[in-house]
Amino acid sequence: MTVLNKNQQNKRAKRHSLRFVFTLSLSALFFLFSGVTTFTFYRLVQTNQVFKQMADTSIPRILEFEKISNIASELRHYTEKLSSARNPPSLRIARAQTNAKVQEISELFYKVNFDSITVAEFATISDELIELSNLVAKRLLIVDQLKESEQQIYDLLTRFANLDSEGFSDTFNRNWTKQYSDLFALVTKSLTLTQLNELRLLKSQISASVENLPASSSFPTLLAQSRINDMYKDFHLFVLSEKGLINQRMEQLRIEGRAVGRGHFTVNLVSDFARSVRFQASLISQDVLAESIEKNRAIDQQVNIISISLGISLLILFAITWFLKSRVINRLTELDSMVRGKIGMESTKIEIGGNDEISDIAETFQKFTQKIEAQQEELSKLVLLDGLTGIANRRAFDQEWAKQYSQAKRFDQSLSILIIDVDFFKNFNDLYGHQMGDDTLKVIAGIFKNRLKRDIDLVARYGGEEFAVILPNTDQAGAKTVANSLRESVENIAIKHESSEVSDVVTVSIGFATMTEESAKTITADELIKQADMALYCAKKLGRNRAEQA
Repeated sequence: MTVLNKNQQNKRAKRHSLRFVFTLSLSALFFLFSGVTTFTFYRLVQTNQVFKQMADTSIPRILEFEKISNIASELRHYTEKLSSARNPPSLRIARAQTNAKVQEISELFYKVNFDSITVAEFATISDELIELSNLVAKRLLIVDQLKESEQQIYDLLTRFANLDSEGFSDTFNRNWTKQYSDLFALVTKSLTLTQLNELRLLKSQISASVENLPASSSFPTLLAQSRINDMYKDFHLFVLSEKGLINQRMEQLRIEGRAVGRGHFTVNLVSDFARSVRFQASLISQDVLAESIEKNRAIDQQVNIISISLGISLLILFAITWFLKSRVINRLTELDSMVRGKIGMESTKIEIGGNDEISDIAETFQKFTQKIEAQQEELSKLVLLDGLTGIANRRAFDQEWAKQYSQAKRFDQSLSILIIDVDFFKNFNDLYGHQMGDDTLKVIAGIFKNRLKRDIDLVARYGGEEFAVILPNTDQAGAKTVANSLRESVENIAIKHESSEVSDVVTVSIGFATMTEESAKTITADELIKQADMALYCAKKLGRNRAEQA
């Protein structure tokens, strides 16, 4: 057997597990309390939990129930006001009051655990209040429309009354005048009826009377025929048409009936909800009172037993505390000091004497710090800047693109991307050399970086002579502006390029794509980049030195 194996056996033989020590100590404490102390302590904890529940939960819950009941009573009053609102200001006030009370009850719902029936009742009340508010608003809207229709009828009646004053007294048939006057009387009567069947009969009567009127062509003069024909048309439009006064009045009666019925129904719902809340509060009060009486009887019997158990427990706890101080706390403090030293970049080795869990933790910390140091060394090599141009590299672009795409989708914002390619850059390298080509890429990168004013924008070297620009919260118009600005800036710098087929200076072609709020639901990040690539291909195909959008 080797010396190493012997050392390992000796280490296992000498190991003093803290788990074993604590288990042994706590087992002794457990058996000590296994008799009367254990039972009494359990009863004391149980009693304490009851009173704590009363103080922290039951009593506040009863108060919250009472508060909800009071708010529900106020809600009933405001619901009645909402149902009886007769003008927009009163409707707005009543609606605001009911919404406020519903909001108060909703906030209290998070503090009180209602049964499913009560929750369903309140949800129904909320829905019914919305429907009632809409019905009342619709009722007021119809009232306003009726006022407009009444004014139109009044204007029509004024035109009829002015016929004689316009010199047509000898032209119009006096029998027709009486019939037309009777029609206005029937129309006025429709404003006083309160039954739908009566209103339907009246509409039929008016329609029959209109059919019995003489045709406009029966009047002797063309002017008279024109005036009568216009009055017939207006009368039908203002009274008998689909949006005429009679139909508006019928709709008013329907809405009025529905609003009154829903108002009574909602008020009854609120009343039932308030009674349900009060009933649940009374049940909780009865339960709390009964449990309190029972626990008070047991407390007196437990006090003496707990006193004895407490004394013995203190002795055992003192022994455990001494052990914790000498074998655990002191060594953990030493371990903490070593770990802090490592955090402060000290070269101290983390090592704690002993052969138990704490020494195992120290060994694990040492291995962990060694692994972190190796990872830090590796990460330092993964820089996010392009070595040639000094701007972001492809890795930085990929990270920023994923971040901006996710953010744009989450907040429904637009997001644009530009893919930029230097025109005929291979020809440039062949003519002027790779060093000149590298210098040109540096200049172009600097131009792009300087032209992008916002901190949230990113320009990166995408690969070779290609660049990519991320424009968060930028729509198509903004992306087009930026693309043209970058293209013109490169062209204006006038770097000589005799081998270019489009210009005597270095130029760029740009393809850009934008994710809008609508397209964000369907397009992926890769698809958006592909769109920009296709737009770049289109720009090259159309002659280069241009910016094209997907």
